[in-house]
Amino acid sequence: MAFLLDSENVFAYLVQTGLYSKDQVCDGLQPQAGKNFTLKISSDNSSLLIKQEPHDIDGEASGEIFHEWSFYQLLEKISALADMRSRIVSPLHFDADNSILVFPFLSDVCDLSDFYDDFCDNALTNQENRFQKKKSETDATSRCQTVDGILPLTVATALGGNFAELHSSTFQNSECKDFVLECYRAEDAENPEKHLLPDFLLGLRRLTPETFCVIPTDALKFFRFYQRYPAIGSAIEAINQSFDPCCVVHRDPRFANFLLRDAASFTIHQPQVTVNVIDWEKWTWGDPAYDLGELISNYLKLWLTSLPVSANLDLNTTLSKARVPLSAVQPSIEALIKSYIKQFPEILSYRPNFLTQLIQFAGLGLIRQVQLYIAHKYSLGNAEMAMLQVAKSLLCQPESSLSTVVGQSKVEIESAVNGIAQRNTIMQEVNQ
Repeated sequence: MAFLLDSENVFAYLVQTGLYSKDQVCDGLQPQAGKNFTLKISSDNSSLLIKQEPHDIDGEASGEIFHEWSFYQLLEKISALADMRSRIVSPLHFDADNSILVFPFLSDVCDLSDFYDDFCDNALTNQENRFQKKKSETDATSRCQTVDGILPLTVATALGGNFAELHSSTFQNSECKDFVLECYRAEDAENPEKHLLPDFLLGLRRLTPETFCVIPTDALKFFRFYQRYPAIGSAIEAINQSFDPCCVVHRDPRFANFLLRDAASFTIHQPQVTVNVIDWEKWTWGDPAYDLGELISNYLKLWLTSLPVSANLDLNTTLSKARVPLSAVQPSIEALIKSYIKQFPEILSYRPNFLTQLIQFAGLGLIRQVQLYIAHKYSLGNAEMAMLQVAKSLLCQPESSLSTVVGQSKVEIESAVNGIAQRNTIMQEVNQ
């Protein structure tokens, strides 16, 4: 039977493992949000983060913590990943029997979900203050209630660089692929390769009467929408068919899984920033377009989740009233893509349609977000329906959607990146 951590026994557990000594004083315990039991433990000016995977009634865990541990083993084993290690928060302790990982708790960091929420809230507050200051001279009807300006580009640039390094350093690396397959072979000795090929139509391919018995009535809007546009299913099936596992991928690049270092002193004028990548429970050998497409969908969700909640507005009006307009996130998406391709230009030769695939994966990410709402039995409002409309465009019209999402065409992006690559080559030749 697994040993289950709680706030009463966690300190004794850390003493038993040797991470703490008996004479240390526990200054505080702070639960952390997430599906795992996760706790921040503070003692003597140092902090640890301990997480344990949930166990079922039989005392069994799903194995995600064990799978995450295997990534840290890969990180130490593969020399090509050496440069990534400084941006990965590696564990101090792993307990396989009880599915526990212990990490150092980094100081002065902020996860990007909170960072972007705070940034947008502060931008809106500053605008409100400016409005109040000028209220006596300006007609109140001209009040602006949207984020003015753009999100800081250095963060998106750092993200693009991180993923370019992860993907390029493991690209077509047979040692990495064999390592992943060995991990899957432990649970599926006959066909470990099947774990590398996800089915993105899962839950959509065949709708049954039982499906409609377990979802909110409002969620029927999603299924009606999906069935009204068969091109969506065709586009997702095309993604299934073209999916090309060729490198190590994170597979869960939500903003909450990135930590901005030196967050307290961050300014938009910094030339560069450092972002750590955490929570590798879902890592695998996969398609690089998936990771980057999911990142793009995260930026689009900043826009789409800021839409007004009103059933009386049509789609165009709803999109125009976003508190975080598309124009505020477009430059970050552009910076993300250009930073990635600048560091990993070979991907365009290997896969000429890479940019349009990113856009399709971004659309798929929005579809999956709505599916997540349904799984949690949330009702769907006009903001979620707008998310579906945008997802349909990204999936079914990726070429034209690329220009809308990024603000530049495929040719313009590739031309800009090629220009940078040529200049870098010239500089390298001059310096030799």
